[in-house]
Amino acid sequence: MKCTLGTGAFLLMNIGAALRLSDHGLLTTVAWQVAGRTTYALDGGIFVAGAAVQWLVENLKLLPDAAASAPLAEQSQDHALVFVPALAGLAAPHWQPNARGAILGLTRATSVADIVRATLEGIACRVYEVAQAMQQDAGRGLAALKVDGGASGNPYLMQCLADLLGAPVQVAAAREATAMGVALLAGNSIWGTSFDELSANWRAEAVYTPRIDSAERERRLERWQRALQVVRKFG
Repeated sequence: MKCTLGTGAFLLMNIGAALRLSDHGLLTTVAWQVAGRTTYALDGGIFVAGAAVQWLVENLKLLPDAAASAPLAEQSQDHALVFVPALAGLAAPHWQPNARGAILGLTRATSVADIVRATLEGIACRVYEVAQAMQQDAGRGLAALKVDGGASGNPYLMQCLADLLGAPVQVAAAREATAMGVALLAGNSIWGTSFDELSANWRAEAVYTPRIDSAERERRLERWQRALQVVRKFG
């Protein structure tokens, strides 16, 4: 399973040569076609990921730039604040395009740092939902999640993701790994490079491992589910 984190987030899980439809709100797509053989993948798209941070920067003027979000999130004192970043509706696995984003748990003491932290954790929760749906379709757990794209350079977001998934998050050394993958597949077609050789070229720039226990993970996910239900009913 891999996730490209940019303006939105897009997860893919290789399911092999047999086309299977999802029972948990995902799409099925062609991963690649090589030498007349087709390999399929489960596909889960999230409309808003890095775009939520850009919203804080450009619309609300809470941050000078996206890079400032990670150190500021570390300063948050209120971990009960929840942001569901449905700023363009909810895609997989809910498919509610009319849903609207919401920040729940605001108090007089809420700070900019709290809102930034809730934004990053909200992105991680959306990725968790799609990853969970993929695991349910596949009938097996997640050993690790490979991540690329611009937002993969945000250390706070990557740690949130590892904590919620309860699995390592491996950040690709090549930030634009998706484009590189297309180029490598073209090389496979032209020069016959083996898939084993292509796989051996992949490198992790950083690996994030879970730091929270299962009880804390459940608390965070329960808060998220309560907030998500509010958003889904409102939409």
